[in-house]
Amino acid sequence: MSEVRKNLLATGLVLAGVGAVIGGLVVRDHQDLGSGYLTMTNVDGLVASREGAEVPADKFFSQMVEKLKQEYVDTVEDEQKLASGSVRGMIASLNDPNSLFMDQTEFKAYQAAVSGHYEGIGAELSLEDAGGSASTGQGPKADADKDTAVAGVVNIPKLTVVGLTPNGPAAKAGVKVGDFVEFVKAAG
Repeated sequence: MSEVRKNLLATGLVLAGVGAVIGGLVVRDHQDLGSGYLTMTNVDGLVASREGAEVPADKFFSQMVEKLKQEYVDTVEDEQKLASGSVRGMIASLNDPNSLFMDQTEFKAYQAAVSGHYEGIGAELSLEDAGGSASTGQGPKADADKDTAVAGVVNIPKLTVVGLTPNGPAAKAGVKVGDFVEFVKAAG
């Protein structure tokens, strides 16, 4: 085969490969966005990857809910879940640690906590090993853990009481800081 033929064949193969990739992208977009994706008529601007396709803020949420109801893999049955999730996302996007969204259940628990009524046993628990707090796998503690493991001793963290609420149920039952959970007995 002559050198010219080899070059023409190589060029043809490269062009065919590029055409296949471009064709695949077009087919994928067609499959993902529907047949009207080029004109944006069927999508109403709800396409993040297309320039200049903006939807007025007042219509965006309702259009997105409808799009999810029509095209999401599973059936969307709870619009309230979508609404709560979107509000949580909006507030989180402000990056303000003092702003948060609470649903009705979370707000009731918050009100009880700030009024002095807490749920639980009144004990703060933490996973701790023999040397203190649980190992993070970094620094000198990790090296000591490796040496201990090599020596054949396994250090298993324990669920340890690290704090108590004064006059709380745990304190009244005699639980002390430093106690640890040995087992949990099933009710009944």
